[in-house]
Amino acid sequence: MRGPFRHEAENRRLQFDVEISPNLDRSIFTDSKRLQQVLKNLLSNAFKFTAEGGVRLAVAPAASGWNADHPTLRHAPSVVSFEVSDTGIGIPPEKQRIIFEAFQQADAGTSRKYGGTGLGLAISRELANLLGGEIQLRSTPGRGSVFTLFLPLNYSGGAASPPASGSGADSQSGASTNAAAARAGACRRHACAGAPGRADPGRSQCAEPPATASCSSSRTTRIMHAS
Repeated sequence: MRGPFRHEAENRRLQFDVEISPNLDRSIFTDSKRLQQVLKNLLSNAFKFTAEGGVRLAVAPAASGWNADHPTLRHAPSVVSFEVSDTGIGIPPEKQRIIFEAFQQADAGTSRKYGGTGLGLAISRELANLLGGEIQLRSTPGRGSVFTLFLPLNYSGGAASPPASGSGADSQSGASTNAAAARAGACRRHACAGAPGRADPGRSQCAEPPATASCSSSRTTRIMHAS
């Protein structure tokens, strides 16, 4: 995980730090392929919108920070957080509620300047849900963003039910919205442990997985502590 991003950081003269809490268990029982895909998406997104400063990935035990009504996390004996922070352009408050919707970006200018279709975060949210967790966002325009993935330390059950649609910015209708949901859903269904639906880190697009993809059960992911 560190290698490709450290290389990008060096090429762009950005700081890249990975911090793993010494209080964290040595392993987490989850679907390693899906976890890696979410982290790659979040890190790629952070580097994409950061021109100066740096990006940081911090992994640590978590006691709070997720939705109190989350059906899995609220009952989990232990929760781990994967926090991806950057010093990039940030996201306006009025856009933060829709940034996880398929084909959404902060604004049209963002799409023109940085490219992509806005699928990466939508796919990441769906994968987090399949892992029994969720992603929270904190951001300040001009100062950067913090995306935090919360996961139960041990999870082998079925995916939690997707959050119910709310009102306002979270509630949309029409054919275009249905098409976007179908596209993200297709990526989610193919995001198996054996051959996940791939979200291109640079373009946030869903690539079609092999026709022979098959889902496997959760597995133990080793967490390497920094020496």
